[in-house]
Amino acid sequence: MGLLAGGYVSVAHALANVVAQSDPKTAALLAPHDGRILAELAWDEFSAAPDPAPDSRQARLAERALMKNATATQALNVLGVQAQLRSQDARANQVFDYAVTLSRRELPPQMWNIEAAVARGDIDGALHNYDVAMRTSEKARTIFFPILASAVAEPLVRRPLMTILSDQSDWARRFIRYVPSRKLDPQVVATFLDEVEAAGLPVHDADRAAVVRGLMDAGLGERAWAYYRSFRSGVRRDHSRDADFELDAAAPAPFDWRPGNAAGLSVGILPEAGGGLLDFSVPPSTRATIVRQAQLLPPGAYRLNGHSSGVDQPARSHPYWTLACNDGRELGRIDLPNSATESGTFSGRFDVPANCPVQLLSLVARASDRVSGVSGQIRDAELVPVNE
Repeated sequence: MGLLAGGYVSVAHALANVVAQSDPKTAALLAPHDGRILAELAWDEFSAAPDPAPDSRQARLAERALMKNATATQALNVLGVQAQLRSQDARANQVFDYAVTLSRRELPPQMWNIEAAVARGDIDGALHNYDVAMRTSEKARTIFFPILASAVAEPLVRRPLMTILSDQSDWARRFIRYVPSRKLDPQVVATFLDEVEAAGLPVHDADRAAVVRGLMDAGLGERAWAYYRSFRSGVRRDHSRDADFELDAAAPAPFDWRPGNAAGLSVGILPEAGGGLLDFSVPPSTRATIVRQAQLLPPGAYRLNGHSSGVDQPARSHPYWTLACNDGRELGRIDLPNSATESGTFSGRFDVPANCPVQLLSLVARASDRVSGVSGQIRDAELVPVNE
């Protein structure tokens, strides 16, 4: 009989540990003498309805848990937060210091340490505790990522943060990707990523492109261009870019070639010996922007030169190049003749006025009644000043 009873206690205790996280109340009934399970129950009840009173049921449960197991950190969390709610900071600090000594994974004491560091004006100390918390807790990342992302606007935060990010922990790599995804001031995000790269840390092209888009959308063309130049070497603002279609960016920036998104449109930048080409196919009876590229051309006269292959349409269905101001004003069109004409050469001129600081160069397909639609390749295309 004693063996049977002992077996029941063992099974009940094991079962209690299984259900402790999801149902602390049931777990406490199964193992009423387990300090850690009592601590989970105390924390669960406190989280549901916080009562700061030192003689509350939550406090009594926490104290019982510690009597059973002095390392039951959830019980310390209850007593520490209760003390904090009673404005007994010295007591809260004492309890949380002990909790941190027992386990670095406990979030409430880490939050307390962060708040205490901020109150002291200790940025390094606060960031150290952020680091500790986010290395050990997924929940901490959910809580702290938005807070930390908002703080990167402050240089006094960014400088020590770069040191921590340089360790390239899992949370650090994820945080670098997280910041560009937030609706923050794009200038702040650009500065943050500049400093990330200066620290020798990797930055994804998709995040760089997102920053350029954000700056352009905010009307900050000059800042967008400056940031773009930081990762696309050799570009000039009085020339279009990637004349030979060599860059097949998974996430193109506005100053790169970007495909249109019309239904059924197929656009690809394909490698070729000595460069690449732009291959396109548009369904019949469809007008679509095939590809486009933002420009910041200074006022003046420009010419577009290039070569096509595979384009064969009646004149009314020829694709065309257009340059338009950001406000929609069209500065002209250049038809793309059939490729059998003059070896597929095309050329034309655009005049950019002073009141048109941002432009969009686009290749547009007119609707065709041919069953095959409109298709072909652009082997090269470049917009340059006429005096070159």
